[in-house]
Amino acid sequence: SALSGGAVDQMYLALRLSVADMVAQTGEKLPFIMDEVFAQYDDIRTKETFEFFRELSKQRQIVFFTCKGREMEIAKQVFTNEVNIIEI
Repeated sequence: SALSGGAVDQMYLALRLSVADMVAQTGEKLPFIMDEVFAQYDDIRTKETFEFFRELSKQRQIVFFTCKGREMEIAKQVFTNEVNIIEI
């Protein structure tokens, strides 16, 4: 209860990444699929996490779902032309 919602979500994301690495101990890098993980992140935390994902994307595919324009704009800013955006 002492942490903000964004901090709790950030810890949960770190846990998910660790579990993904444990599951793929055979060396196979599984894609990392996320849906609305930045709901409680502020703009700074979102940008820094996307910067981390840019580095992570060199090792594994990242699929990110969102309905928020803010997150799409930050992703475009961080990934520049290294992102595929599909609107449905």
